[in-house]
Amino acid sequence: MESRVGEAARDGDFRPARWVSRTAELGRLVEKRAGRPLVRLDESDVRARVARRVGRAVDGDDPGLRVLLADAARAGLTPVGRGWLRDQLVRRGVTAELIADEVRRRPEIPRTPLRTPIVVLGLPRTGTTLLHALLGCDPEAFVLPFWRLRQPYPLPAAGLHRPVRIAQAALLAAAARSMAPTLHDIHPVAALRPEEDVFLLRDSGMLGTPVAAPNYLRWLQETDPTPDYRCYHRHLQAVLHDRPDRRVVLKSPFHLGRIDALLAAVPGVTVVHTHRDPGVAVASWCSLAAVLSGASSDRVDLAALGRRWLDFWAVEADRAVTARDATDRIHDVRYESLVADPLAEVERLYGRVGLQLRGLARRRMTSWLRRHHHGRVSAHRYALADFALDREQLDRRFGRYLDWAGARGLVEADRQ
Repeated sequence: MESRVGEAARDGDFRPARWVSRTAELGRLVEKRAGRPLVRLDESDVRARVARRVGRAVDGDDPGLRVLLADAARAGLTPVGRGWLRDQLVRRGVTAELIADEVRRRPEIPRTPLRTPIVVLGLPRTGTTLLHALLGCDPEAFVLPFWRLRQPYPLPAAGLHRPVRIAQAALLAAAARSMAPTLHDIHPVAALRPEEDVFLLRDSGMLGTPVAAPNYLRWLQETDPTPDYRCYHRHLQAVLHDRPDRRVVLKSPFHLGRIDALLAAVPGVTVVHTHRDPGVAVASWCSLAAVLSGASSDRVDLAALGRRWLDFWAVEADRAVTARDATDRIHDVRYESLVADPLAEVERLYGRVGLQLRGLARRRMTSWLRRHHHGRVSAHRYALADFALDREQLDRRFGRYLDWAGARGLVEADRQ
């Protein structure tokens, strides 16, 4: 099953905005006449751009970058898609370089304690966003909005640093919504909205979402994540060094297969694992990947996309089960229970970490639920069949997780 950019998928519409398709066509025509790409996407160019941004030469081996660029070269990216990916890779490199500068300027950063950090993880579409947003309503909590994650360094100082970065992030979010109109129904992005903390990790699966990047995803799962998570901990210390009284709350599905590295790197972290039928998770995630791929590539092979992400998330779920068997430091949240009574689930989590839900925190969470959750009907529609997947494939690949979670009453799935 293959869908051209600008065409509808069989059971879902993953088309980019018309202007994106027209721009891609024009860009291809200009490239053909010029005999060269409008946007270079190679390691030397990315490194040079990072060096210009940080004001010095960039050294060090970067195998993940090479693997991803090799995949990108075969992915049929349009000039728009290549430009988007290049910007992401440059941002990735700049963030990795500037954290070292922050530590040199503020040598107290490595001694900054993290007060009861909470990290929410689970397969996509399992309630991680809902729980993250609720926990962030607590005035004692600190969640990282998109604008901070997009450009964390230099740490914002007084003056125009903060409003300028917020405005830049708002423009970027608006551009994303313009390129992929259905994105807002799947994963809303806004400058002040809490966002995935994988922006602080140099290598994450998020980089492969708009690209047919099977080798990069495989490389990611075969590579020891320990160094990346040590740096992740340092990022958290840096962004919290001037607010040690706040409790950082983070979330990303991409922590799922790296629970052991997360627990080892972040002292005192409370990991919250959300659970739901993985058939919903895989179909929803594939729809997001298809929308982003459609805005970046000439062609999107929906069947290949489905196989790629089914394999990826099944491995992540298996690794989570292995990590769970070795620790009892993780709090479980069942999706159906979270949706039925969100505040009760927050209270249960707070009891686990020795906190109480009361006063202003409860009122803010109640207000947020009234505005964003209760009675809301999502326009996001998706199905396994959109990606040539079926229940039998899913049950086979997620068999270990389904058995483990089912035995604990965490997942209800029709396995017939």
